[in-house]
Amino acid sequence: MIEQIELAGLLHDIGKIGVEDRILMKPVRLDPDEQELMRRHPIYGASILEPSVSLRPLVPLVLHHHENFDGSGYPEGLKGDDIPLGSRILIVADAYEAMTSDRIYRKAIGHERAMDQLNRYKGIQFDPAIVRALERLVQKRGHDAFEVSDLPPINYETLAELRRRLATEPLMRDAHAG
Repeated sequence: MIEQIELAGLLHDIGKIGVEDRILMKPVRLDPDEQELMRRHPIYGASILEPSVSLRPLVPLVLHHHENFDGSGYPEGLKGDDIPLGSRILIVADAYEAMTSDRIYRKAIGHERAMDQLNRYKGIQFDPAIVRALERLVQKRGHDAFEVSDLPPINYETLAELRRRLATEPLMRDAHAG
């Protein structure tokens, strides 16, 4: 299970290959239509992974990594324990990483502010047990243990080029059709 969550952590946003460049690289807030297009990336990701026997166990984790604990997330509006445990872990990890990393549209916030946000939205967006587990881990290891600065940043231009190349593949055409 741990290995699956680790691999899903690396692949959870693979579906962004199916999202238009102008949306991925937009430096300001997305409009409602663009948000709807972006919300499809978990479905695209699941479609990409599904044909691979070895990656198929990751499909539910990738598909549900934007579900919210209170049921307000997407794509299926799952709630609480109906969200796969691996997805609930990814939701917290993804949010923490997003808040503590620079993005095209905003600067990173520090660890303390990120933890405040996770706590503010536990029970709403985040599984309270997962947030508490992260807090215990940070207390034990220190927040420096979670620095990702030595990882290369996402290169959206490379991702956009890959998306263009894959757009002609039957798998991506089918994902966009569904």
